Amino acid sequence: GTNYGKQVMTGNWFDTEFVAMRKLWLAGADIPYPLSGGGGVMVMQFIGDWDRAAPRLIDARIEREKAEPLLEQILWNVRLLAREETVHGDLSAYNVLFWEERAWIIDFPQSVNLFHNQYGVEFLLRDIVNVCNFFKRFGIVRDPQEELALALAEAYG
Repeated sequence: GTNYGKQVMTGNWFDTEFVAMRKLWLAGADIPYPLSGGGGVMVMQFIGDWDRAAPRLIDARIEREKAEPLLEQILWNVRLLAREETVHGDLSAYNVLFWEERAWIIDFPQSVNLFHNQYGVEFLLRDIVNVCNFFKRFGIVRDPQEELALALAEAYG
């Protein structure tokens, strides 16, 4: 609870996020390239252009016909993370950037190991439910339990 202890915990948090992002990027996940991490600072690839940064999915204007492929891309990434034994842990339209018809998943400090965390499967289902619920506004309905089964099948290979 000391200031020093809080600094150490923050440093470990960023180090853990960097390691997780590097592993997932190398596996092919749609995440910004992690450039460096440590000492409480995370530097990653900028998603956007000279005029603006990519908006979060919750703030993006998405055309109905582009929504379903976008959902498929995000769910593909959820399955890839599961194959890498990783659960985002807080996946929602607030932690996905949207740029040039593509999703970029961000914010991994709370990610957990699917198999070593007692709540891994519960967190995975919550991530899937959050994503599926967002896309209901476009009239796209997916069964979160079926998506969970697909992700777990990837994880167990």
